Amino acid sequence: MKLFKNPRGNWACESQIDLTDDLVLIIHTTKRFSGNLVTTAQVAKLETNGWTSHAPFSDFNKTLISESRKATQKATKEQHERVFSDLDTWQELRYQAIDFYNQPATI
Repeated sequence: MKLFKNPRGNWACESQIDLTDDLVLIIHTTKRFSGNLVTTAQVAKLETNGWTSHAPFSDFNKTLISESRKATQKATKEQHERVFSDLDTWQELRYQAIDFYNQPATI
């Protein structure tokens, strides 16, 4: 888990978890323009250069928590850690992310 101030000066928290050899699940918590403190899960592809790439409308992306609260360092960290506090919920999220890529393509 990495806790930091983003370029807008707001507290943010991020965790990366390997799903497969070339996919990572990124859990990210930060304040949005709406004023809410939001925690999202998204899957990104590991590129050969060490970077990750995410296609917003075709890769897995899910809002996990969205609350109207002040984005202090403590609040950001607590909300981020809440995702990992329930093992069943955490495992279900991992399964959803992996299953997303095992679905047949639709045209």
